[in-house]
Amino acid sequence: MLFRIEAKRMPKRDHNVPSATSAVLRYGLSIISVAISLSVTLLFQGYTFRTPLFFPAVILSTWFGGTGPGLLAVALATLSINYFILEPRFAFSFSFHDIVHLAVFLFSALLISSWSAARRRAEHALERARVGLEDKVKERTAELTRSNDQFRNLVNTVGGIVWEADARTFTFSFVSEQAERILGYPIEQWLREPTFWRDHVHPDDRNWAVEFCLNATAQKQDHDFEYRMIAADGRTVWLRDLVTVMVEADRPTKLRGVMVDITKRKLAEEQLTKTEERLRSVIGNTPVILFALDRSGVITLSEGKGLDTFGVKPGELVGRSIFDLYHDSPELHGNARRALAGESEAVLRNSFDPTPQQEGRGCQRHRSYLQHHRSETDRKTTPPRDRYHSGDVVVHIAGWRQ
Repeated sequence: MLFRIEAKRMPKRDHNVPSATSAVLRYGLSIISVAISLSVTLLFQGYTFRTPLFFPAVILSTWFGGTGPGLLAVALATLSINYFILEPRFAFSFSFHDIVHLAVFLFSALLISSWSAARRRAEHALERARVGLEDKVKERTAELTRSNDQFRNLVNTVGGIVWEADARTFTFSFVSEQAERILGYPIEQWLREPTFWRDHVHPDDRNWAVEFCLNATAQKQDHDFEYRMIAADGRTVWLRDLVTVMVEADRPTKLRGVMVDITKRKLAEEQLTKTEERLRSVIGNTPVILFALDRSGVITLSEGKGLDTFGVKPGELVGRSIFDLYHDSPELHGNARRALAGESEAVLRNSFDPTPQQEGRGCQRHRSYLQHHRSETDRKTTPPRDRYHSGDVVVHIAGWRQ
């Protein structure tokens, strides 16, 4: 059994069809416009000149069809005048009088056609320029919109309130979206109320904060300061405000800055202060002596009620070297150096007098510890040999008995 497979040939699309159709329409316009002009001229030939009505046909053909249709209109109008209007009618006559008449008309028609074509090209060039300009404007607008969106997104990712305000009135002209997250007030309220910042600064900070900012702005100096603001829900929020003064014509015009929420840091500082006060109170009433040494062995802390036994006030030994203070205690020197070198703990048992330069004081028996302290991050991330390169502290806790 034979199978015959026939493939249908797909008709090819003729891309010249639209162009050919356009040409037919343009040249058809020339023929129609000349025919209309001829009809009107024959109808009113007793009341008008014989040739002026053909000029509109030439202009229309050139304007809408281009140079080719315009020249066709000139040629058809010239032949129509010679055949239908000039004597003898309905015959082509080329007498001297007719040739002069036709030449004048032909020159006028070609001049009008050339002018119309030039005007049409100018109009088209102007249209293309306008379209090109609109495209460029749209493109630049799109780029500007994208840049603004990127800038806005970047600003809104900053962990603070990015703002801009008038240098004289402190009225905000821009506030980032973080403002609503940190303080709870809608951005519209920041921008709408001229005295928003003054009104929402904590009452205890309002006078000095406003005066400080006014003075720094008047001196055209960038500045930063810390103050409190009252949030929409009544919370007190600590802010660090970093302000840049924009100067034009030697006078401040705008302020730009970032408000950073430091509430957690302030609370931690307050808690640390309270803890230090409690620790100082405990140490000040406990029979121990607490020393802290830097990496060179200089005492940076001396606290504890045990200092009273030796007639030393808290903090009196700060700034003195332990090696100078106990110059006759080589064992203590060795243990201190080992602790400063990074050993976690060295236990000392010795007789000592924290004020050996003062005569008449008996030696006191004590049990003391030298402990090297470092941060948790330092312990986890720094190799053992590199951990003690700076900021080392050795704590010396001594308890005593007679």
